[in-house]
Formats: sequence, C-alpha cells, structure tokens
Amino acid sequence: MINRTLRYALIVAATVALSIPARPTAALVIDFDDIPAGTPVTDAELPAGFTIGVDNLHARHPDAAIIYDTSCAAGQCSGDDDDLRTPGVGIGNDTAQENMLIIATDVRDMDPIDGLVDDPDDEQAGGTIGLGFPEPAILRSLRIVDIDVNEPGGFLELFLTGGGTSVVPIPALGNNSAQTLEIPDAPLVDGLVISLYSSGAVDDIVIDEEEPSGGGDEPRRECPGPNREICNNGLDDDDDGRIDCNDQDCPEGVVTCGENGEDVPPCTRVRRDPATIRFHTNKTGADYLKVHGRFALQSAMSPDLDGFTVLLTNAHGVIFRGTLAEGELRPKRGGKGRYVFKDRRARGGGLGDADNLFRVSLRERTIDGEPYAVFRVKAYGDLSAAIEPVMALQVIVGDDVAVLEAAWRERARGWELRLRDFR
Repeated sequence: MINRTLRYALIVAATVALSIPARPTAALVIDFDDIPAGTPVTDAELPAGFTIGVDNLHARHPDAAIIYDTSCAAGQCSGDDDDLRTPGVGIGNDTAQENMLIIATDVRDMDPIDGLVDDPDDEQAGGTIGLGFPEPAILRSLRIVDIDVNEPGGFLELFLTGGGTSVVPIPALGNNSAQTLEIPDAPLVDGLVISLYSSGAVDDIVIDEEEPSGGGDEPRRECPGPNREICNNGLDDDDDGRIDCNDQDCPEGVVTCGENGEDVPPCTRVRRDPATIRFHTNKTGADYLKVHGRFALQSAMSPDLDGFTVLLTNAHGVIFRGTLAEGELRPKRGGKGRYVFKDRRARGGGLGDADNLFRVSLRERTIDGEPYAVFRVKAYGDLSAAIEPVMALQVIVGDDVAVLEAAWRERARGWELRLRDFR
C-alpha cells in the first residue's frame, strides 16, 4: 500500500494534465441517484473528466467504491446496515439521499451475475476515496452519513490549485447521523481525498467554477488582525480542541496572520514520518516516543537561533509536548550541518531540562532543489493519553510548522506508525 496522499496527488495531476475541454458548470452536484445500487464506481460513472481512486484500510478487502441504496425500509437494508438508511433516526438525518457512495466491504457478484454487487455494505475499517477534477474548481460542500461518535471522524484533504493541501475535519455526530460539510473559504482545488476511519457514505458533492472572492494566483489571507488560531505557537488559541496546523483555521498552503498581524508561513505536511510509542520502557515506568521525518521549509532555518517544539495530540488533547528554547540546539562537531540536543536525565524518567526530550537532531537538507528540515526526536514521559489510533504530530521550527495526522497501529506495548500506514 503506497502513500495515499501521493496516490491521489498523482490522480489529480493526471486529470489536470488531460486538459479536457469539458469544465464543471456552476453549481454542479455530483450525486449517485441515476447509478443502480451495487454498481462499482469507476471514472466512467462520474461526470466527464472526473477520476476516482479508492484505498480500503482492510488489507484483504477490495479497493472499490460502490453505490448503496439508503432508501431501504428499516430491517431491509442490504448488509443488514440500517445505519445508512435515509431519512433515519440519527442527528440531521431528515432528508432522503437515495443512492450514496460507499467503500465496499466486498464486490461479490454471484446471484445473479449482473455486474452489481449482491449485498452492498460499507467497510467498517474505513478507507479513502480520491476524486480528481478535470479543471480547477471550487468545492462548496458534500453530504456525509453515519459517522459514529465512537469512531474518529475522518477528514477531507483538498489539493489546492495554488499549491499545497488543506484539511477539513469531519465531525463524528453519531450513529445514522447525516451532515452537510461546508468547505471553509471556498478554495479553488484540483481534487480531494475523503478519509474515513470506519463506516460512512458520501453524496451531493457540490462544485462551482466561480473564482473565489479576491481571486489571485496565491492562496493568501489579508491580515487585518490575528487569525482565530495562531498557526505556529503550539497553543489552542480558539479553544476548539485543535492546535496550530491540526486546526481547520490553519489550512495547508495558505499564509495566515500572526498575533501582531505578521504573515505566518503556510502549514506544510510532515513527510516520511515513521514513529513509535512504547509504554513502560524502563525501571522508572516512563513511556517512550521516537519519531523522525522531514518537511518543506517556508522560511530560512537557523537551528541555533530558532526554537524547536514537537507536539503529539489526539481528539482528547495533548499527549506529549516538548520544547527547546533558542540556543539549546547546538552544532554537532563533524555533523555536516546537523544540530543536536541531548539530556540523559530525561531517559531516567525525570523532567530533565526540556520537557523530557532525550535526544533531538535537526538539519537542513536540499531535496529536488527545495530546502527541507530533517528531524529526529527521542523522548520519555507519560504518554498514557495515547488511547486511540488517530494522532497528530506537529513540529515547529522557528516560524515554520508542519503536521501529520494519521491512524497509528496498536501494538502489544504501544503504537506504531509505519511509512505505508499514513496518507
């Protein structure tokens, strides 16, 4: 399984490269009512020029999206799945959606063999659906059904035409719930990825060809005052439970405003970020965090002058926060530009000098002609708040901040994030 963000970036790039003359008309609504229930959905079932790609999180289930009829009577829904029925009893579920798009549990077509899945049902392990647009367009909204409160809500990842991506969380409203997810700031995009961590169905994708207000080639906000969430200070400024680049007020690829009206560099994505959490690793009972990765720099990096923060959070709050003050990262002799920090006391279970950070390594590296910050972090402490798979890692270096929200894999004594596990 390859990196899902890369996969759908390729889908989007390939779609744009086709230069198809047909362009989405204003207020195009992609629904699925004219496609028979049980139909596997490919590019051919979508409006001209749109493409689709699917990745099922269940390793032994098909990477396929199919049509599900939500107008079934109670107790008569395919897959015995009344959770997808519309209208229904869940929050906001007062509108008949009829056919919706789901990630398939299976694609068996045996009784009869007619090109339709025999017993459509949505994948409980979740997955991702990527849609590529024929030309840049504005994504206004989409309809989502059955995001349970006992499951991570998932998110949309928008591929911004001006570069970068923007993430929009999908709230978990409860069993059989329905919601119209409005897209903040109506960005111009080349496509999107819908990430679901469990059940769910999608419909009524509203796309508009009008230019966003203000126009311009660069996705940028004016700075009349500070953003509701200051995107690089490591704090939850607007008290919504999300911090910095993990907050929808800090979309990737968009310059935002700082506390004093200054430009804050766009949020970027942490790349190549394997990580490990191990519980009770030594005699002191301290938990252990190890992570390394890289991210594209938006401004000049001076490790000996910049501060450094690593932050791990989940839906319940902060799991770990470690900060190095200016000057605590020092050049490593013979380290080829690497700056390092080490505090043995942190390994012994004490607080040490820097929030239980044991080792930090940071250097700048040029990749494909672009500057990247490459980091390695080892830390000890109380990580007992890591109780569910979806966690967000953020790294702040100077003014730059990068994020990766992903579903970690549970292990016997902790959690693991492998390269192939995250989008």
